[in-house]
Amino acid sequence: MIEVKRSDFWEFDVEPYSYSGRAMYGKTCLAINADSMSDLIGFVQEVTLSTALNNRHPLQEFSKIMNAVRSDQMGLGLVYYWPSVHLVDPTPTPED
Repeated sequence: MIEVKRSDFWEFDVEPYSYSGRAMYGKTCLAINADSMSDLIGFVQEVTLSTALNNRHPLQEFSKIMNAVRSDQMGLGLVYYWPSVHLVDPTPTPED
């Protein structure tokens, strides 16, 4: 499992939060709400590039983890989440 801080994402247009997805049994992970597939792809590209430039995690391993995105439909939108990425300093979930 990779750990990331919310502050790692300050430069992106999406607000990360902790989420417990299907079959996670209360464990939480990194999640975002994205309005479109292009927002999701842009987020993944930027996070992967930022990680590579800052040498925080091995790029190949991090790329595999970011490609293992899952989604849940929440009302009118989608939440995308990464079960193998733990958000260390989470914010409240959007429902809170």
